This record gives sequence, structure tokens and C-alpha cells, in this order.
Amino acid sequence: MTISYHVCRDAKNRGSDYVYPWTVGMILGGVFGNIVGILLVGGLYYTIEVRSV
Repeated sequence: MTISYHVCRDAKNRGSDYVYPWTVGMILGGVFGNIVGILLVGGLYYTIEVRSV
């Protein structure tokens, strides 16, 4: 969550009208990005280690 804090602070300092959409976008991107990454790594592990035996 620290990256989203810095994005929020930077957007406020720049006088952006979209401070909160930027912050929410960073939070959602981080959450969904991690979920997708976990699924990809799990799929690769299954494909390489489990199915190849």
C-alpha cells in the first residue's frame, strides 16, 4: 500500500483532479496483479513439475 500512498501524495502535490481514482487504481492494480501472478506461477509449476512426471 505504500506505493499507492506515494501516488496519492504526488497527485495532490501536482494539483490533480483525479487523486482518488489514481489511488484506487493503484490499489486494485496491485491486488489483481498479485492474483494473476500467483495464478501464472502456480500454472507453470503444475505444467512443469506435476504433469511432466
